[in-house]
Amino acid sequence: MLKTLCGLMLFLFLATADAISASPSPGSAVKILSPRTFPGWQAQNVCYPFVVAEVDGSYRMYYAGSGSEQWNDSVWDQWVTGYVTSTDTLKWVFPENYEQVLFARKFMEGDLVDPDEQAGIFDSIFAIGACVIREGGAYKTWYTGWNGQIEHVGGGISRKVNFRIGYATSPDGVRWTKIGGSAGAGAVLGPGDEGSLDAKGVAHPHVLNIGGNYHMWYEGYDGTTWRLFAATSPDGLNWSKQGVILSPDGSGSLDQLGLRNPMVISRKGEYELWYQGQSSVAPKYHIQRATSTDAVSWMKVPGEVTLHPSPAISGDESILVDSAIVLPDNSVQVFFARQETTTRTVTYGTLTRRHYHIYTEVVNP
Repeated sequence: MLKTLCGLMLFLFLATADAISASPSPGSAVKILSPRTFPGWQAQNVCYPFVVAEVDGSYRMYYAGSGSEQWNDSVWDQWVTGYVTSTDTLKWVFPENYEQVLFARKFMEGDLVDPDEQAGIFDSIFAIGACVIREGGAYKTWYTGWNGQIEHVGGGISRKVNFRIGYATSPDGVRWTKIGGSAGAGAVLGPGDEGSLDAKGVAHPHVLNIGGNYHMWYEGYDGTTWRLFAATSPDGLNWSKQGVILSPDGSGSLDQLGLRNPMVISRKGEYELWYQGQSSVAPKYHIQRATSTDAVSWMKVPGEVTLHPSPAISGDESILVDSAIVLPDNSVQVFFARQETTTRTVTYGTLTRRHYHIYTEVVNP
């Protein structure tokens, strides 16, 4: 009986540990979700938070997780998407089974990975970065998939290529049905032709329905640099690429080395596109913005949005804003992931570990 009670108490602690939060105060961020302490698909990382406001006043947050550490681009683990719910955006509750709802291929212990077989399923390894909208009582999502394809760059190092974008629908936000597209391996948007600026991959879609047409902003990769692109669709399934909308600025700029992770909101009578810029000096990652009156032509806003996770972002730690709620006073509650680096001394040297955690903060840039 004592063992049962102890097990129950441990379960309840793990299920609610991230809910012990205070409301964000000016100039501070609240950590709302961390990797689990037990083995599973989110044991080491939780990332890409996307929050949906439900009709009953509650919230659902979709997020991606992985069960192992990612040391560099030459190694990988499966990343899949799950969800938690909340009544206040600060205290989040896990579903009873902790299971993912948008998943890659489910491998069994001892399964061998056949590269040719995996290449035919665009999201066989990654199913992450879900952008979810609710229309007419149903849910739609666009997300990033990856099937394990790599490109060798020399010195025993490789990089991931051929990310694609998928589409799924759900009657309740939990049971999802993937809808196959015509952009290769079941995706609805795929890499461009050889030599194009998105020839090596497209990823991280953010979608809005504007006037009955779907507008997508996404990141594209040419093998060297990430840029931001746009596409439009009448139905969310068949997409027409509209080309590059934002590229890196010159030497010394905050996005000199690339732009990624677009997120679009409507605020103060115009559209704002938030993105991650990468600079050549530390800290290397920055949250930046561009504005538009028509969601087509964009102008960058000087400077960056300062967020306040604890400890502060430093060095080459990544930070990603994935969704936001515009509040009545036009301030913005952002939900973001940050990479935390910890080090400790072991017998053979210094051990460095990196994990993603999820935060929220109210800002008014």
